[in-house]
Formats: sequence, structure tokens, C-alpha cells
Amino acid sequence: MIVFVDAAAVRRLADDLFPLTRTIWVDEATHASALEHHRAGASPSLVDQVSFIVMREAGIEVAFAFDPDFEQQGFGRPDVPRATPPPGIHEEHAPYGGTAESDLVSVAEIAARAGRSANTIQSWRRRHRDFPVPAAQLAAGPIWSWPTVAVWIARRESRPSALSSLPLPSPWGQTLTGAPMPDVVRAVRRSRAGH
Repeated sequence: MIVFVDAAAVRRLADDLFPLTRTIWVDEATHASALEHHRAGASPSLVDQVSFIVMREAGIEVAFAFDPDFEQQGFGRPDVPRATPPPGIHEEHAPYGGTAESDLVSVAEIAARAGRSANTIQSWRRRHRDFPVPAAQLAAGPIWSWPTVAVWIARRESRPSALSSLPLPSPWGQTLTGAPMPDVVRAVRRSRAGH
């Protein structure tokens, strides 16, 4: 594959990078020595062998290299601080549907808590103008306040079996879990009436 570099890239290389570097031309003696070492061991490459000779002659002890050949030849690597994640950020899975439930929910969490498919929740959003407005819009999608959605579901739902496991907010900030449909509806109506 042939790659052509445009004139602007060549100018940047010549004007910006080259002044910061020192070019060491490989003479015949250095090339012959590197070739001899390469033929004797077949590894590392001839280019690396030239680098080892030039670095030793220049007193360079640390190699900015990504292969282990330089370390095997006794050169160190630069000390680069490792990025550590800030406390609290990790790659573990967040609890989903467990006991540590948040009051903020996505379509997937609404579906899981309501015992419905995500498609059903999306359908409710499109078909019912009174579906709760999202509390926020994230890059991953909208999120809602679970108590608001739970009350909306309780008012819309006609099948008591689907609601029996919904943790619904009570007028006092507690949840009503497993309450039969008529009791949930009465609690919602009382909370809206201010009782």
C-alpha cells in the first residue's frame, strides 16, 4: 500500500518536529557492526541493532520504545504515571433490578419494574400524551422519576396482577408494595386530593 503525505504534513514535520530532534547519520562502521550483530542473533531487527549501537555511543539509557527488545538490551523505559480512575468509578456492573434501586429510571428500568417489555413502555410514551415528562435527557436516553411513572402506571393499568409487585409511593413518602389494585388507586386518589 502506498501512502502519500500532503505538502502541509511535510512542512509541519520539517518545521515543527525536526528542529526539536537531532539526526544521527549512520556511518559505514556503525552499519557493519549492526549487521554483524543482527546476523549473529537474527533478532532483533537490523534497525533495532543500529539503535542499540547509536544509543550506547551517545550514552542514552532510556528508550522511548514499545517493544521489549530495548529492555532486553538493558535500556530502561520512560517513567510514565499510570492513569488511575477516580474513586467511585469502576467497571463493575451496576445493580439492576436488585435492592439498590434508584428513583431515576430509564425505559429499560421502567419495563423491568412494571413487568412489561421496553416496546410497551415506548408505545405508552408515543400513544399517551399524559405519560410523565422525563426528568432529564441524557446521551443514553431519557430518564424519569420512578414514583411519577409508578403513579401513572397505577392510574392506567387495568390488570391487578401486573401492579401487585410495583413499589408505589404513598402520600407519606413510603411505598405501598403488593397492595391490591383498589387500595393502590385509593392511595393515589387520596394523595392527589391532599388527604
